Amino acid sequence: MNRSRVVCVDDQMGIRSLLKEILKDDYNVELASNGREALSVLESFNPHIVMLDMYLGDMKGIEVLSQIRKLNLDTKVIIMSGLIEKETKAQLDILKPEFILKKPFDIFNLKARLNTMMNGNINMKICS
Repeated sequence: MNRSRVVCVDDQMGIRSLLKEILKDDYNVELASNGREALSVLESFNPHIVMLDMYLGDMKGIEVLSQIRKLNLDTKVIIMSGLIEKETKAQLDILKPEFILKKPFDIFNLKARLNTMMNGNINMKICS
């Protein structure tokens, strides 16, 4: 059985490690620590889902999301952030991530939402 591919993009190593640990039994998981690394991994790994932090060291998550939309419109994107600025929210309304996950997040809720996404039942909204 082919498992879904997930890329976790966050500049904090602890969050990347946590996500890999909680997802590794159900998904093929790759990690990226910044925007450039994420774009490289996206091209080689062709993920079904990208979990994307909004504030990376080298670029903003919104820039990465824009590139993701240009590369492959079928890739589902989860935005992870503790704070979303007004202008960023307006850009997200245009680029349409599947949902916004507020940090800190509940790992059980996250896994349930990933499963829902992979079954095609998604509506963009902000959740905790």
